[in-house]
Amino acid sequence: MKLPKFELAVNLSARLVAAALSFLAVPFYIEILGVESYGLIGFFTTLQLVFFILEMGLGGAFTREVAALSSTGDAVALALLGRTLELLFLILAVTIGIIVFFLSGVISGHWLVAESLTVEEVDQSVRLMGFVVAVQLPFLLYQAGLLGVQHHLQLNLLLIVVYFLRYLGVIGVLLWIDASISTYFIWQLFVSLFQSICARLMLFYTVKSKCKKPYFDFRMVKNIWRFAAGMAAISITSVILTQVDKLVLSKLLTLQEFGYYSLAVLMASVPYLFASPFYNVYYPKLTALVSEDDANGLAADYRAGSQLIATIIFPVGMSLVFLSEPIVNIWLQDVNVSGRVYPLLSVLAMGTTLLGIMHMPYALQLAHGWTRLTLIVNVVSIVVLLPSMIFLVERYGAIAACYTWLALNVGYILVTIQVMHRRLLLGELKNWYTYSLCYPLLITGLVSWLVSSVYIGAGIMNWPILMQLLILAVSFLVIVSAGLLSTPVTREIVANFIRKYIEV
Repeated sequence: MKLPKFELAVNLSARLVAAALSFLAVPFYIEILGVESYGLIGFFTTLQLVFFILEMGLGGAFTREVAALSSTGDAVALALLGRTLELLFLILAVTIGIIVFFLSGVISGHWLVAESLTVEEVDQSVRLMGFVVAVQLPFLLYQAGLLGVQHHLQLNLLLIVVYFLRYLGVIGVLLWIDASISTYFIWQLFVSLFQSICARLMLFYTVKSKCKKPYFDFRMVKNIWRFAAGMAAISITSVILTQVDKLVLSKLLTLQEFGYYSLAVLMASVPYLFASPFYNVYYPKLTALVSEDDANGLAADYRAGSQLIATIIFPVGMSLVFLSEPIVNIWLQDVNVSGRVYPLLSVLAMGTTLLGIMHMPYALQLAHGWTRLTLIVNVVSIVVLLPSMIFLVERYGAIAACYTWLALNVGYILVTIQVMHRRLLLGELKNWYTYSLCYPLLITGLVSWLVSSVYIGAGIMNWPILMQLLILAVSFLVIVSAGLLSTPVTREIVANFIRKYIEV
């Protein structure tokens, strides 16, 4: 078993840059724009995910098909599929822009509840959100293609440049040009356009080098429609499950209160950010192994990927669960705001961590073209979750949404894994629960709780900010070290590294 060290390093580096820049930028957004405007940014994130389901699973199907075609060397089919899907994505992008433009008045006047922002400001911002989403949609296709051909370095270099422009560039624009929420979205529109154009050039440079005149061919869509339909259904139900809390809260709460929840959601997304690079690397690899009928290689890569994800996201997730208060205090530098955010973060982070560990099982299902299981689980979850969410949030507020999110992901762990391993990789069920879930969760959770007890008990939150940062950094290294020693795969990596160091 050869670990994809370079690919993982490149993907993780890009996610680290994204996480660092986004969290560094948030205090500036709040200082310049205010919490209510940040609530609009949180709503924009939800709007993105809701409208991205219009791509109908074609992006995920494209990645799978590109991985398979790349292994067979069929460059002509690859070019035709890329050009065909590109036209469909452009049509969808225009559709999104039109839909949001005409619905902006309803959203700003009857859905979102603003206190300091005028209805006109909210309306203009919503229209700009629609244009940004429309421009971003084709990038989903280009990104899927670059992942399929495993051009991780090129893709992630582009993403790093975009992250700097998106998170830091906008701060300069707000400070030196115009400090308004509309200006924020105008800048995001230009950055998204740059991102999509660059990704297109990168993908079609690779494809055109082997097929000079690709054209629209609807037969290429027919070849992947069944898998794409399954992916579309999963995407729709997944967006409902992951975004229903934001939609419900954006209606029931004021924009300021929704801004607090959006801050907690942003911080709680960190474990998920660290899980997605593993999915991006391993999904094409698992697909190729399935197409080659390499059962032993498939099992080995699935086991390694699952354990590697666990040793990364459980230390991050457990740190957020048990150290949420000092982390948020340092991050926002506002006791009043942080006091509203960190209780939500502790619960949300646990749910997101459990969702992150499901990336490898999900990749295994898609590599086999099996979408039915996730779809059935999602549909059942929606039937239970949606009415429960509305009932509980109306009575108990945002914290009820957090606990509902946690319960949803616990259900995934208990149900989906059991059913999946009765059909795929039959001997891996006990191994996954033991080494990819229980050991990393219990070990990092225990160490994080001990660190938190010492941190809070010693009154470190009253110390100077630099000392707090130093102690948090050391604490996180301790938790990460515990995570690295919690699985067989990472223990072997650490042991090999030590042996090489001793030999040198």
